Amino acid sequence: MLLEIDPCYVDVIVRRWQETIGQIAVLDGEDRTFDDLAIARDRLAA
Repeated sequence: MLLEIDPCYVDVIVRRWQETIGQIAVLDGEDRTFDDLAIARDRLAA
């Protein structure tokens, strides 16, 4: 079974996880945080 989730929903899930757990999400295999990636995406969209 394949489940596709719209990226904006994934962002909400990650933000809620960070708030609930009190930790910062980090991209696996890198040192960039979720917030770093969100800022980079916003710059590309502008």
